[in-house]
Amino acid sequence: MQTINKILVVFIFACLGNTYGQSGEFVVQGIVQDSITSETIEGASVILKQDTRFLAFGYTDAKGVFKLSIPEFQENLVLVANSMGFAKQEISLLKNQQSYSVKLAPQVESLDEVLLQPDEKIVIKTDTLRYKVSAFTNKTEQTVEDVLRNIPGVEIDGDGNIKAQGQYIKKILIEGDDLADNNYKIISKNLDAQVLDEVEVISNYEENPVLKKFLNSDAKVLNLKLKEDRKTVLFGTNTAGIGNRERSKLESNLGLIKEKIKFLNLGKWNNTGEWADEQLSNYVSENSSGFNDFDKDFSIKLDPQVYLQESTIMLDERNYIQNKSFSIIF
Repeated sequence: MQTINKILVVFIFACLGNTYGQSGEFVVQGIVQDSITSETIEGASVILKQDTRFLAFGYTDAKGVFKLSIPEFQENLVLVANSMGFAKQEISLLKNQQSYSVKLAPQVESLDEVLLQPDEKIVIKTDTLRYKVSAFTNKTEQTVEDVLRNIPGVEIDGDGNIKAQGQYIKKILIEGDDLADNNYKIISKNLDAQVLDEVEVISNYEENPVLKKFLNSDAKVLNLKLKEDRKTVLFGTNTAGIGNRERSKLESNLGLIKEKIKFLNLGKWNNTGEWADEQLSNYVSENSSGFNDFDKDFSIKLDPQVYLQESTIMLDERNYIQNKSFSIIF
């Protein structure tokens, strides 16, 4: 068996190669194995760090293989590998070596949580990856979105859509509660960054705890943990503006979070050619008339829907929309 494993390791390293990635990026790749049996370890966490800074994060695949990349090589790089039932292993990286074979020694005691840092900057627990917000921020962040941009493995595109570990998330929960369904931008763009204590990336998310035992979900969500002294939070923004040609806009975003009461309210009005549903994209009902429809009358429904009429004009929206646009959600 060990001979087969050795052959497998040689084959994998031959496939991986020993080269830099595209555009001069520094790529670290390799395989994680049991130090006694030489069997590969699936799902081991692998972190690339420099001193106390976390630069990249990932897991080993079914063959025990991992691959991490950063823009360029830096001094004092350390590769940290960990897995349940094994002792943590740290390896100092060399500039002229990008492939590594990491051996993890079995550990007798069974741990509920694996702490990758003594001060718990990152904690792995089953399907949950937990980040201590204070370790990745400098108190200049204004919103949840600002905080997430500093979290390793989290990306935000130009439209505010969020990826975690390369996969788009489905929701943002607050203390485990789903306030906004798929319209998580209401939270990411409006909730005050200063109330956050931890950010959890939850994989294999299933809303129904009973079904979770039987279904293998691939959904990924974020869960925001609040500071103990900020568990009662009233948040939101109010924006008003007026310009020439009788153009004006008004936005009011309000949320209340308490232990037993949580709600979100978002209102937006303008006649400047801006869509009113920017943060409510998943509530849009197609082929309906009313909002953004060239000065036609509109009606209001107090349920989570925004009525839009699509346009096929191939111009920038701000150059042709002459709307009186309104949206509201409770």
